[in-house]
Amino acid sequence: MADGRPIEEERAARLAAQRKAWNDAHPTYYADYRDRNREEIRRKNRERMREQAQRERDEKARRKKGIDRAKAWAKEHPEERQQARERYKERHPEAYKQAQRDYYYRNREAIAERRRAREAADPDRTTEARRRAVDRAREAGRDSTWQPTPDQRAKYRERENETSQMTVVVLDIQPSR
Repeated sequence: MADGRPIEEERAARLAAQRKAWNDAHPTYYADYRDRNREEIRRKNRERMREQAQRERDEKARRKKGIDRAKAWAKEHPEERQQARERYKERHPEAYKQAQRDYYYRNREAIAERRRAREAADPDRTTEARRRAVDRAREAGRDSTWQPTPDQRAKYRERENETSQMTVVVLDIQPSR
């Protein structure tokens, strides 16, 4: 028995059996203890909660201080910040893309609103940008027209059939005079 695991398991089992026997012999001990020491238990709990809240406030302040320090550095060193961002993109392309997706899904409405405002402000520029994007896609060999897959077509047909079966009959009844 080089690792000592069976001895530890036997000891744990023996202690568990002793604990169970003691608990069975004293069924109301813990309830009685709580009744006798209710104020002390509450005081300790309040104290523990206060300490936990203080730790959380301290941690929040520490994080804010670090964020403020990083923002100040970024403001003072825009070129280094851009270089660091580019290095990160090269080293971690998947993490970078995932962060972009996460940001988009968290801020979808605001992004769409900004895009609509930008397009409304200069519709000619928007049209030109779309035309350039289509040209780039054609040059890259991508077809700009979207084609549904056979599965998607089947789902669309199924929905259309359900919709056509759920026609509502509206009767136009005129009151008689």
